Amino acid sequence: MPVGRMLRVVMVPILWGTALAQNPTPSADLNGNGSIGPEDLVLLQAAWGSVNQPTAQISFTQVPEIGSFEDLQGKVEHADPASHVVAVYILVGDGWWSKPSAELPTVPIQPDGTWTADITTGGIDELATEILAFVIPSESSPPICAPCFERPAPLSAAAFIHVDRERILRFDGRDWRVKRRDTPSGPGPNYFSDRQQDVFVDSEGLHLTVTQRDEKWYCTEVVLTESLGYGTYVFGTGGRLDVQDPNLVAGLFTYEMDSPIPGDRELDIEFTRWGDPLNPDNAQFVIQPCGMCPGCGAERCDRFLATLSEEASEMTHFMEWAPGTVTFRSYLGKHLDSAPPVEQLIHEKTYTGAQVPEPDREKVRVNYWLHLGHSPTNGTDAEFVLTGFRFTPER
Repeated sequence: MPVGRMLRVVMVPILWGTALAQNPTPSADLNGNGSIGPEDLVLLQAAWGSVNQPTAQISFTQVPEIGSFEDLQGKVEHADPASHVVAVYILVGDGWWSKPSAELPTVPIQPDGTWTADITTGGIDELATEILAFVIPSESSPPICAPCFERPAPLSAAAFIHVDRERILRFDGRDWRVKRRDTPSGPGPNYFSDRQQDVFVDSEGLHLTVTQRDEKWYCTEVVLTESLGYGTYVFGTGGRLDVQDPNLVAGLFTYEMDSPIPGDRELDIEFTRWGDPLNPDNAQFVIQPCGMCPGCGAERCDRFLATLSEEASEMTHFMEWAPGTVTFRSYLGKHLDSAPPVEQLIHEKTYTGAQVPEPDREKVRVNYWLHLGHSPTNGTDAEFVLTGFRFTPER
């Protein structure tokens, strides 16, 4: 089956009545948490048939790669094409969108069971990371997403299928999406690689790289799959971020795609000289929006100098986010699960007031990229390691 870079597919026929509700199986686990919950059981509301007769099935026969403008194709079995249609949704950033459009939220099923959906009809649809397709009765009305920020689940669904087009890494007990961009994209703009050799997990931690390949420089970024909100975020880093090339930027931050507020709920811990080798500082704490640091005011940005060594290149960074306040602290050494010694404090900054955003759909991101997309001045590949991540919710 030609499915391009398909990484994880869930195909689920809906089995009716209380049989599945009483005997749930992980195969019907739409939200991926290992159990059947309200989000999954809402799909069991359709009432055509019983467990003793063939159940509807839907499959993908062509899943375009990220960045492609080809159509999505599939096949439906054990459902009458004359009385059923397929509702398709794509996830772009944090929002789900009906496809082909909100005005045309379903596509017909051909007599042989095949179906085709144009999933790139606007915006940056070609960068969708997840795709959902449902078999529903023709007379039913699926949820219209333009966008929806909760995963859609038509009440009348007879079957569904889900594909994740991005690579997922498991690190420190959490799932992280690996960003891939085959055309220049932000930040930078840069190309972003999801190749195993460019971003990977081993005994040291999660490695992020900036690498030259085929006369292009590829950067790397990972995105936590869940939003955490108020609490204490702890990042461990390894590598000489203090003496990296001046065009390199290492970021540890929160960010909300398609945010309705200025600044996108972005709270930054960054290591960079912004292309200037004579810049006396190599790190900063920032509350966005901030077009230039320094330059956007002390209430949003604070630059500082971190000094490491080959023998001591690990740091631990804390971000304590609460209503109306956020405190950043960076320390020498690795202190993921213990209180760091005061004498190892590199820098600390507390921000208060209206500029501190409230949480919503933001997610933690870690990236390694090139300022303005400019090549490293030393022309060499680079790497740093996320040695650990911890989160403690606000009490």
